[in-house]
Amino acid sequence: MLTTKRVIFLIILITLLISYNPQLQAEQTLKVSKTFRVLNSEESEKVLHFVVITHGKGGNFWSVVEDGANQAAQELGVTVEFLAPETRDMQAMAQLIDEAVAAKPDGLVVSIPDPETLVPSIEAAIKAGIPVISINSGSEVASSLGVLTHVGQLEYEAGFNSGKRLAIFGVRNGVCISHNQDNQALQLRCEGFTDALERVNGTVETLIVDLNNLVDMEEQVVRAIKAQMGIVGVLTAGMSTIMPTFEIIEGTERLSNKVKLATFDISPEILALVKDSKIIFAVDQQQYLQGYIPIVLLKLYNDNANTPADKIWPTGPRLVDLANVNQFLDDVATTETTELDVEDSAEVVTLEWWTVDSEEYSEQVQREMVKQFEAEHPHIKVNMTVLSESNFTGYMETAFEAGEHGPDVAFFWDKNWFPEALDLGPFIERDNFDTSMYLSGFWKTRALWNDKVVALPLGVGASIVMYNKDIFDEVGLPYPTEDWTTDDWLTLVAQLNDPAKKRWGGDRPRHPFRALWFNYGARVYSDNSLTVDGYINGPESVAAYTWLWDLVQTDSTPTVADIEALGREATGPVDLFIDGRLAMATLNQGHMLSAQEAGLNFGVLPEPGLADNTRYVNSWSLPASIWKETKHPDEAWTFLKWWIGPPGQRFLMEHGTLFPSIKTVLIEHKDANKESTIAFFNVLELAPIAIWRNTHPCSSTVAKTTDEVWEKIMLGEIKREQIQTELDALVPTAQKILDDCRERLGG
Repeated sequence: MLTTKRVIFLIILITLLISYNPQLQAEQTLKVSKTFRVLNSEESEKVLHFVVITHGKGGNFWSVVEDGANQAAQELGVTVEFLAPETRDMQAMAQLIDEAVAAKPDGLVVSIPDPETLVPSIEAAIKAGIPVISINSGSEVASSLGVLTHVGQLEYEAGFNSGKRLAIFGVRNGVCISHNQDNQALQLRCEGFTDALERVNGTVETLIVDLNNLVDMEEQVVRAIKAQMGIVGVLTAGMSTIMPTFEIIEGTERLSNKVKLATFDISPEILALVKDSKIIFAVDQQQYLQGYIPIVLLKLYNDNANTPADKIWPTGPRLVDLANVNQFLDDVATTETTELDVEDSAEVVTLEWWTVDSEEYSEQVQREMVKQFEAEHPHIKVNMTVLSESNFTGYMETAFEAGEHGPDVAFFWDKNWFPEALDLGPFIERDNFDTSMYLSGFWKTRALWNDKVVALPLGVGASIVMYNKDIFDEVGLPYPTEDWTTDDWLTLVAQLNDPAKKRWGGDRPRHPFRALWFNYGARVYSDNSLTVDGYINGPESVAAYTWLWDLVQTDSTPTVADIEALGREATGPVDLFIDGRLAMATLNQGHMLSAQEAGLNFGVLPEPGLADNTRYVNSWSLPASIWKETKHPDEAWTFLKWWIGPPGQRFLMEHGTLFPSIKTVLIEHKDANKESTIAFFNVLELAPIAIWRNTHPCSSTVAKTTDEVWEKIMLGEIKREQIQTELDALVPTAQKILDDCRERLGG
């Protein structure tokens, strides 16, 4: 049993560590609580009595605070009286403090949600010689009052960190929802949130809602969210507001897709919503510690006059998100585990795998795949976490920033993440893993980075041109062949166009400097990434933009207004193609499968090019990697090479719609002998534009400078002979962007 002096020494030591390393604060307080519990309650002859007075009671929050205080009291041999006003009446709370002071307890623990009302009573307690510790609310005034310390969350910092985290998910504008305008802790949370989003040129509207009038609350919340542009970050400043806010958002048509929701504090319901990705994260202030730690400190103060060196003992903020929520949900251990079960489980490694629900492989298909893998590898369990595509980037970058709570295996679809990926070279060499099985173009563009293998490529996709054979037959035109040219496209769209039948001859490219521009030989800048002039405005680029101008002038393709109108009707190019309203369309392999399923009579081609030029393809694959921070590299590699190797890709092909990146598996596709599928396979063999783009990371940023020229051509607001002049005018701006980008990337 530890003596009181040894416990004092440990507390002082840990306090010093915390004060010199703020990053350890939340973690260390949790460790301190375990140390406190070993104090021998029999060492003090007097039974000390402490009073805890807070502005709330019961529920998922305050009942946990009370549990912490009671647990500490039981372990230390003291008594604790827990008091709170019946309603959020600060005058009633002040009266409770006054009554407690009159009874002369050995220590007082108080929350300070309303300093103006409560400070006089707290000062009276301190003047009466009663040691006081504040908890939860009041960190901003505690030190000036003369309390021993404040145990709780740094409220402004918690709000600010929440804003920074939501910004990672694309949030620029937000709504902060509070249920008590007099509670300074809630105010500070919203202030921090506001300041964080202002740093990214965003704005925040703070709402004070009445939880007793949910109709009015719904009107406020819906109006505030709809008033914000883009993705809206909604932060509820307390546990009381999260569930009604969530129900309002989920129950309002088209609102949930616009909102990234986060909240303060945790409960079983909140954790379940985090697990289901309905809530991006919850801010845990560890209220158990807010009850537990003050009782220990008051005991030590009474025994030995020990006084905490720090005026604030932070118990938070700690963010709970999809990356670490399982740690909270799995806290309850089963009582039916046998000794043999424990021995067996010690040999099993659990991997964290982050993925997405895709049209090519649904969540259910992937879960079935995991079952097959685990059956073949009983020593490895895979905890599969399915994220939405819109949230995936935010979670990955948050994990990288924190350096923990990330996946062992995941998609690394952003090349900026490759520095965080484990080098797979040693594993490939050790296992003699055959990398030549992958289609060459996809291996070069998705697996390699800085002369290292950092990923394996899952699946393949490409932009293809699909043409309706029945319409060609109707018009009496021969089918185009794989060597067709951009001039052929211009001729065909005009011949296939039929306004009387509400049919367009074809569509327009969606972006410049993709395959068709590469077919012309156009690049945004020189191969050495130094020069824009002569490239973005060079003869090849001018020729590509001129072809686009000629295409628009045929009046045989949907206009910008047409596309906007059809988009509102949820009609995309593939729908128009299948309905016979587009004779030719630039689509992808998923659309090809849809057309096959619809029984359409169609053919597949690469995008048109120039007779003597190299033919390029806009193609893609998803790189899957192992995070370099994994604690289980061997098991992670075992899963990765199975998932992205022949067994996994074959499973996803047979049970989903994946086209594998492995040649020997690809030819096993059930539609491999169909004419359109064979043509698609041929497109995959063309030179990928990604080979150039991957080695020129500034290309997309520089290419955006041409957006205005692109839009003018699309809207018919520019003459053909003006194209050269317009592109020439872009050179100074584009050159500066290239220079800045090159400097930012270290040359």
